[in-house]
Amino acid sequence: MSPTAPTEDTPRKRGRVVAVLLAIARRVVVIVVLTSLLLPLFVVVANSFRSRMPVRRTPGELGFEYTDVAIQSTDGVTLASWWIPAGKTASARTMLVSHGVGANRDDILRFCPFLHAAGYNILAWDWRGHGQSSWARVTFGLKERHDVRAALDWLKANHPREAGWIGALAISMGAAIWIQAAPLVPEVRAFVLDSPFASLRTMLPFQYRYLPEVARGPFARLTAFYAGLVIGTGVDGVAPVAEIASISPRPLFIIHGTSDEVIPHTQSQLLDEVARQPKEVWIVPGAFHTGVREMHPEEYHRRVLAFLERAW
Repeated sequence: MSPTAPTEDTPRKRGRVVAVLLAIARRVVVIVVLTSLLLPLFVVVANSFRSRMPVRRTPGELGFEYTDVAIQSTDGVTLASWWIPAGKTASARTMLVSHGVGANRDDILRFCPFLHAAGYNILAWDWRGHGQSSWARVTFGLKERHDVRAALDWLKANHPREAGWIGALAISMGAAIWIQAAPLVPEVRAFVLDSPFASLRTMLPFQYRYLPEVARGPFARLTAFYAGLVIGTGVDGVAPVAEIASISPRPLFIIHGTSDEVIPHTQSQLLDEVARQPKEVWIVPGAFHTGVREMHPEEYHRRVLAFLERAW
């Protein structure tokens, strides 16, 4: 038999393989740790410092007369706004209409025609850090509640006759802000809140619903920590559920879809559990985020207008 060629020492070869595997494992651990630390920070920063959606439409495109106005909030932030009078016949009833996070006031134009046709004046504005308003951090109600007060003060100072009866219709984050602002605006007589959230703390696990269940809690807690640093308060400082009882005895109408992919309808159920009478809740099977009106436009208009009429 011919002699075999010398082979590499097996233990040495195995040692190199183990070293390579350990190096790969270390890199994987570093990546996992960095992702765990940075993903929650990215979520907070991305939501607090939003890129602005341009205002592409105006009430004029719907055939409405309107005026561009600038409302000064309490901390100097300027809110780009529209004043839309009811029409040829003067009206003492005004609805303040508010958009959600990441949008601007042109998003609520879809809600204006049926309100305008029913004889309501409309005041709408871009939230701070949105649209054409001043740059500012989005705080999900911590500071925005004072923007609501500023808008109401502007209305009363500039259109006192039209401020005889005031109601609110708000969607998504705007609806959550209005709940937090309720104690500051006793003049507002009725609240229509479409797809609100109950609290940031109860929303956090939903934001990580695609992660393994074991990871959701730690990610939510780390996000809560970062939110306290960026927003300026702990997540428990943004809790509409803690304020919603203050709406009573003013009437409240909550609307939500069961297929909401942004804010689960269980958030409205949490609010309903705490809210006091008089209140109405309309949970719509299959409707997506702020999509109840698109799914059932005639019923939406009829229900909202009937609710407002009962609130006069």
